[in-house]
This record gives sequence, structure tokens and C-alpha cells, in this order.
Amino acid sequence: MGDHPLQFHLGLCGPCRDYLGQMETTRATLGHVEAVPMAEPVRSEMLNRFRSWKRTGAPTLSPPSSGDPDPDPENRD
Repeated sequence: MGDHPLQFHLGLCGPCRDYLGQMETTRATLGHVEAVPMAEPVRSEMLNRFRSWKRTGAPTLSPPSSGDPDPDPENRD
């Protein structure tokens, strides 16, 4: 095992090795995926929710601002 702390951790942690294996399988299966531009209202709402979560430690589940498309269809009334 190498000297890097991550390599050391992976040498001891089976669940993390499993997770890394899943990520490697996903990457190999998908190959290269083109980035899809995000609509500005959706991007702004996601950033606002993330910043709120970082400040409060809890995700915001309030509906998006009026006129913004809801990025989570299950979050609709």
C-alpha cells in the first residue's frame, strides 16, 4: 500500500473500497458524458439551496422561487 493517507484508508476500509469500485464501474460503463448546460434559474436555485445547507446544516426543501422550474419533480404539491 502506498504512503498516501487515502491509500492507507482504503487498505483498511472495505465499505470505501466497495464504493470506489462502484464509482469505477459507473465511470467505465458511462464513459464520457457531455456536460449539459443548466438553465440559469435552476442553477441559481441549486446554489441557493446548497449555500443554505452549508450555513444551517440542513437542506432547504422549500419550493423554488416563483417562475423557476422545480429541479425535483417529487417536491411538487
